[in-house]
Amino acid sequence: MVLSRRGFLKGVAIGTLGAAGLASWADDEPATATSPEAKATLLTGPLGRRGIHVEAGGASNVAALERLVGEIAPALGMNWVIAEIGGGFQYAIVFDLLDELIDAFEAKAFHVGMDEVFILGNCPRCKGTSNGELFAKAVNDLHGHLVGTRKVEMQMWGDRLLHAETMGYGEWESSANGTWQAIDMVPKDIVLCDWHYGMDNPSFPSIRFFQDKGFRVWPAGWNEEESIRKFIEVARKEAGPLMLGYLCTSWSNVTAVVNGLAGEPTEGGRRGVQRIVAGVKLGAELSRG
Repeated sequence: MVLSRRGFLKGVAIGTLGAAGLASWADDEPATATSPEAKATLLTGPLGRRGIHVEAGGASNVAALERLVGEIAPALGMNWVIAEIGGGFQYAIVFDLLDELIDAFEAKAFHVGMDEVFILGNCPRCKGTSNGELFAKAVNDLHGHLVGTRKVEMQMWGDRLLHAETMGYGEWESSANGTWQAIDMVPKDIVLCDWHYGMDNPSFPSIRFFQDKGFRVWPAGWNEEESIRKFIEVARKEAGPLMLGYLCTSWSNVTAVVNGLAGEPTEGGRRGVQRIVAGVKLGAELSRG
């Protein structure tokens, strides 16, 4: 079972730095520079999902990001949103959080996210270094602690290691900003969770690509029946010793999904829980053969 923990504050995702989640500050009670919640949110997690809410959330998120950069981060002694990798990435705090989770759950593996990174290489210290090198540094630093020090398996989403132009996926399921160059700069013992939720490229070439590069690959689908069926078909066809199986994702209220899987009412869910439940059941059925 893969457990995903999101949110000290509503709308804030653990595992996120940069702009993601800041829309919550424009709502009821803004976080302050001295509150424990603000510190926990700002200092938690690696690199994934940077920039999504700025692009998708509109002016309130842009204002929140400006407030973070201009007011809150300096008040906490941070340099730019602490995530500018060339500046050190504040790993002492991040590693403490990872250690706490590993110890609490007696984890044997840790998924670090690292998906959908759009904002990268903007600070003065990062400019002049390629996005591939910056992304690889973040991955390697996390790997050094998780695998090297804590002796747990490291997993991550694979989208930033796929070249959008050659893979035929969009900029969400693959990289159009150069992070894909990191594919040859990171350790091969990382498990790459290869998520694809639609049919941008129904041949799903990333399954073979990651294996050919020497990585274990864990294909992950979501809630589109056609995509799930085709994805698992390709995964079976391309399966080698490095293929781990199929990962069902839910991305919704866990109680609603569990109730749906148990055949109970699914009130309280979001994002089409019935379709998500159907996707999980279909993925489990097809992956069993």
